[in-house]
Amino acid sequence: MVGTEDEALGALLEAMFSSPTAALCLLDAELRVVRATRTWLASSGLGSDHPPRDSLRDLAPDRAAELLAAMDQPLTTRSALAPRADPTGGTWEESATAIRLGDGVGLLVEATHAVSSADAALRVAIDSVPFGMLVIEHTVAGGIRLIATNPAHRRIVG
Repeated sequence: MVGTEDEALGALLEAMFSSPTAALCLLDAELRVVRATRTWLASSGLGSDHPPRDSLRDLAPDRAAELLAAMDQPLTTRSALAPRADPTGGTWEESATAIRLGDGVGLLVEATHAVSSADAALRVAIDSVPFGMLVIEHTVAGGIRLIATNPAHRRIVG
């Protein structure tokens, strides 16, 4: 049964890290990137296609203490990290969860792009449109992210 659970977890992680819109990073105990999505790499300013080989202790020393503190939490405890400014507007809000990684501990870092006031205003505006409408954006990783739909669109597509 354990093999089946490990296989299921492996398949879930593969699906999560294959998503073009997910902003995820897996760090080992030395704060080296084990795996990261393109969206997370682009949002972090560390590159785009290939994770850095160096530790974030060296690449982002201002963040290292915060990440290490999150790693010291009990397993599966989610810690909020300091928001990071996005050069294209808005902020990235991150959380880190201490996880078992091999024989040690690691971190799963998740980032979400905070909705700007312009996005919030757009959502209010499209809700008043009488015909179906959906608003999308192209992500930094080349994917598409749904920003909003209005009630008319939701009635049409269910």
